Order: sequence, then structure tokens, then C-alpha cells
Amino acid sequence: MITAVMAFFGAVPVEMKRIISALLPISTSQYWFATCYVLLLLAGPALQTAAQGIDKKTYQMILFAFFLLWPVLPTLHIGTTGFSNFGWFVFLFFLAAYIRRFPMAWMDKIRIWHGVCCYVLIIAATIITYVLGSSIRFFEENAVYLYGEMNAVPAVLCACLLLL
Repeated sequence: MITAVMAFFGAVPVEMKRIISALLPISTSQYWFATCYVLLLLAGPALQTAAQGIDKKTYQMILFAFFLLWPVLPTLHIGTTGFSNFGWFVFLFFLAAYIRRFPMAWMDKIRIWHGVCCYVLIIAATIITYVLGSSIRFFEENAVYLYGEMNAVPAVLCACLLLL
């Protein structure tokens, strides 16, 4: 409806591609989050079966490898490693499934103040990055990515704390 109204008033051009995208937003990835979420819902049973069939040591190695490839290396700006939104959702699914399947004693002790402290530390790191950005080229070029992307290390930490 929004696309039709905008086309009527001339705000967007009337193109077949745009019409198909408006009519099929999930299948055309018009809205990446909704597309990934629906795909994750569809793949969920298979992913759950896979998560239950992996032993703890193998599970840890898989999570470590993907944690290194997707949050750590890009956060350190060492390179891009085939990141995809759906792949990221699958990684988070497996991370949450691991936390649920293999709970650790310290997880029961996580409280709201841990999240608040983490948030304050991220804000402090952001301010420090901003200040250093004027004198250190790495921070100047990567300040937004270090804290603003969904697959940055601080975002993963916050997601885990939120889950716990």
C-alpha cells in the first residue's frame, strides 16, 4: 500500500521490479530482517536437530570458528569473511542453543547490573574511540563499525547478556 501511494504521488518510479518487491517483500529480501527471520523459522527444526546432535567439544569448535570469522576479524578490521545476514541469524541460533543445552553455573548469577555495566563500558569505549579517532587512523576509519554493526563483538556480548 505504501509503495502504491508513493507511486501515485510520484515519489517513487513505477517499475515492475519495485511492484514485485512490494508484493513479495519476504521472498525478495525487501526487508532483510523479516526475510532472515522467516527463513530461520522455516529452518528452525532442522537447525534444532543439528544442534542437539553435536557433541559439546565439536559444538565449541564450530562456535569459536564462526565467532572468530564473523564478529572478531571484522571488528578488528582484518577482513570480511563471507558474512551474510541469514548466516548471522544461524550463528546466533546455535549460540543460544548452546547456552540452553550446556548451561554453566555462572550463567545463573547474571543480573541486570551486569548488562548495565557492559553498556556503560561500551559507551566509554565508544567515547574513547571517538577521541582517539582524530589521532589514530584505524579508529577514524572504523569507529562506526566497531560499535554500530550487528556482528561486532560488543553487540554479541550484549545479545548474550540479554539472552541470559
